[in-house]
Amino acid sequence: MLKNELLMGFAVALGTGSVIAVQTAFLSRSGANVGAARSGLLTTVTGAVLATAILIFLWRQNPLDWQWTTSTWIALILGGALGTAALVGISFSSQRVGVTAALASILLGQMLVSVIIDSRGLGSTAAIPLSIERVLGLLLLGGGVYLLLSR
Repeated sequence: MLKNELLMGFAVALGTGSVIAVQTAFLSRSGANVGAARSGLLTTVTGAVLATAILIFLWRQNPLDWQWTTSTWIALILGGALGTAALVGISFSSQRVGVTAALASILLGQMLVSVIIDSRGLGSTAAIPLSIERVLGLLLLGGGVYLLLSR
């Protein structure tokens, strides 16, 4: 039986994946009209406006509770830049291979990089060793992407 923490993490990740699938459909449609780069950039700006409004509300609730370090700023800036690049990539790829194959390919890319991050302990958790099970999981995912890209 899964621990409650794992089950909750899985449920939130599953919901997030659903949101990303819907967002990808929107990015594909808007990218077809205005171009992948414009679609990704305009989506980023729209998200930034909404996030700014939420941050102002949260800041007003408790302004002294925020801990701003240099490493926090660097992580936020890099995360924002990578998020913008991801949105442009989603818009571009989903127009060419479809939403399902694009998201599967994106997921494979995420898994390949994240297994390195996990095995080196570069995230916020202790290192998770690379095992044969993890490698087999990546190979199965790669096979699934190959089948989804076949038309």
